Amino acid sequence: HYYAGLAYQFLERYSEAFGEFDAAIELAGSDPHSAQLAEAWVAKARAAAEYGGDPSGLYREFWVRYPDHPRAAEALWRAAVARERENDWAGAAEFYTLVRERYPADSRASEAAFREGLAAYARNDAATARTLWESALPDVTDSEKPRRLLWLGLAARAAGDADAAANYWQQASEA
Repeated sequence: HYYAGLAYQFLERYSEAFGEFDAAIELAGSDPHSAQLAEAWVAKARAAAEYGGDPSGLYREFWVRYPDHPRAAEALWRAAVARERENDWAGAAEFYTLVRERYPADSRASEAAFREGLAAYARNDAATARTLWESALPDVTDSEKPRRLLWLGLAARAAGDADAAANYWQQASEA
């Protein structure tokens, strides 16, 4: 069913593709940690995006049904990126927050924390962006620190705190 869904997707016969992906999901559903289950959900979400829909709802549904699946954090991440691409910064922030809070050990958690702040900054909420970035700063790698400090400076400047901005930029330069 999975491969039939991919074939229908390639042929742009999305209705049939969705039906096949649903069949693959149903068959794999007896094992909630199945790799095939995740692949079918991801393929269905990609087909929805190609069809002109919003894949974030499908990624969210996968996460809601299977929060302990090894790819649950990835599903939230993909949902966040989909919302970000649509300039839905509030929606993206919601998903990035879930990645950061629910899966702190995931390799994407640190970047999710950064993008959560970026979403606030994009919504002209420099104070929230600054708070998020400051709270995450002790946990970032040395290679990531200059980027975070640069953005902290931008948030401080946007909030009208020129001295703090200059301080962050100096730290970024030194890092």
